[in-house]
Amino acid sequence: MRKDLFLVADQWGPQSSGLGVYAYEVARRMPALLRPYRLGVTVAIREDAPSLADEVREAGGDVVTLLPGSASTSSRLAEVYWRLPLQSRGWKCYYSLDHKLPVKALLPGCRIATVHDICPLEFPAEYGSLKRLYFGIQLPRVLRTASRIATVSDHTARKLMKVLHADGKRIVVSPNGFDTGRYSTHAGDKEAEQLFAAYGIQPKSYHLFVGRVSPRKNLSLVIEAARRLKERGGEPCVVVAGPKGWRDEGEWARIEACGLAGNFRKISYVPSELLPALYRQSRGLLYPSFSEGFGIPVLESLACGSPVVVASGTSCVEIGGPLVDVIEPDDAEALARWMEGDHHVDESARRAWLAQFSWDKTAGLLASMLAPMLSASGEWR
Repeated sequence: MRKDLFLVADQWGPQSSGLGVYAYEVARRMPALLRPYRLGVTVAIREDAPSLADEVREAGGDVVTLLPGSASTSSRLAEVYWRLPLQSRGWKCYYSLDHKLPVKALLPGCRIATVHDICPLEFPAEYGSLKRLYFGIQLPRVLRTASRIATVSDHTARKLMKVLHADGKRIVVSPNGFDTGRYSTHAGDKEAEQLFAAYGIQPKSYHLFVGRVSPRKNLSLVIEAARRLKERGGEPCVVVAGPKGWRDEGEWARIEACGLAGNFRKISYVPSELLPALYRQSRGLLYPSFSEGFGIPVLESLACGSPVVVASGTSCVEIGGPLVDVIEPDDAEALARWMEGDHHVDESARRAWLAQFSWDKTAGLLASMLAPMLSASGEWR
């Protein structure tokens, strides 16, 4: 076993979020990407994620098994901040695929952390006390002591420098990818019928809102836009697809109070095979979040040929580029007008823009950062 890269992918498991998907897609590719440089990769993977462990081994990597995701928070934190650093001694580089980076004294000379966003600092009420404490106290330390800081957008990189005074020379931006095989414009023969059977919605009759509802996601703007449309005699339909969020009861109570109960549909769980159809058959994606680290639903919707509207001042403007329409996050009238119109995505522009995003490119950029670092010796700064 070559002790070059010790890669921590503890975020991936049976109930993984977007951060877990990122960890999975990067970790399973890294051994093969670094093999041409004769660099060894060991990946720390949760006990309840055997498929990732198998893929890492097939790609030529080694595996360290972590506690399952069902273990207590205290046990998992003790493992990440104490046992893993001790286990990584003798390796050249310790690389966490999220922001959890143990103290410098316990780690190898090369230390890399991944920061996807700083939302707990911007919207602290939406997060638990432990995460707020971490981002307020620990994250600045991580940014000071990490040899490199990986992030997923130029927007987030600028925030790290402006808000937390991170050293821009040590930040590496490697944009997220998306499942290019699953999300495409190729509709199944009976997908419209399948959607109707599953959710009772007609194709091209609804706008889509994807994600866990919270104040940061700005569903309140969509509610106000829908209220205005109904006041004008329209019958907007908004499908909200995502798990229960923080304080979302207030949003649904407002929908009821505005007389919009018949205009909003809530789908708490969408099977992965139906989500592309939900994008394709919609009139467009409403994504007016106040803040995002990246915004993968923007890519997924565009990949399915569905138009997207986003709020200004977020990473979604960067990710969607010329393909998305942009409104101010408090401009309900602009959103209402957008929902009234019929929008189309130029096919040649769509293909050209999306070609820059894939998980292969994400992992490839990170491997290009790692190869010269791991081939060198000494302290990395």
